[in-house]
Amino acid sequence: MFALRPPKRSSDLDPECPSITPNILPCRIHHDGPVEISTRYWDPVFDMNNPVTATAYFRGRKLRGRRVAIPEGYQGVLASQTDRILESQTSKSGINRDNNHDRTRGNFNEDGNVEEEEEEEEEEDDDDDDDEPVTTILEKEGAFSEFVVWNHQKVPAADDPFVKGVSEWIQFAEAVHHELLLSMEFTSLWHKEVFDHFANFERGAQMHLTPPDEPQKGPEETRGEKDESKS
Repeated sequence: MFALRPPKRSSDLDPECPSITPNILPCRIHHDGPVEISTRYWDPVFDMNNPVTATAYFRGRKLRGRRVAIPEGYQGVLASQTDRILESQTSKSGINRDNNHDRTRGNFNEDGNVEEEEEEEEEEDDDDDDDEPVTTILEKEGAFSEFVVWNHQKVPAADDPFVKGVSEWIQFAEAVHHELLLSMEFTSLWHKEVFDHFANFERGAQMHLTPPDEPQKGPEETRGEKDESKS
């Protein structure tokens, strides 16, 4: 699991998150990190007739690009993974629990002595900590509302994996989120119906119910049946 956090600024004058435009190139470079260069040769030019497409040259090869906008309500983020781990709520509560144990641990008996509690509770807490997933902190370095997908000699088609991947993934995520909300509402409604059913059943069991085919007997008839049984 990951948690996104703003970058650590050296001063208040540093921008919180610069605006960038990522470029997805049809190549692979066996390097990941900054490069010391004196001049940047990357200078894409967008077409005047169609501002969605662009042309650029990379190491002597002509590339054609397509602009892909991030859907409204979403934001693209450039982030770098750090070595920091997000402190969980369980570990925070564990600190308070340890402080309480440092004072006095146990119960007082009738003689006023402290009875030592079993260590089962601590073992259960340790098991819970082991099952909890580790959340790594990602540091936010930039934000973007669009990116450019490039291809050799021709503009990437509409069914390009990177072009359609963003919209399809967001639609899929929204559908899953919607189904999850419906499932939670259905589960809550089902629990309410089951609770009402058993509540009505319990109330009916506590009452003296007369079968519908059997007429209800009056007090005189009931007294006569008791006299016959005694004789």
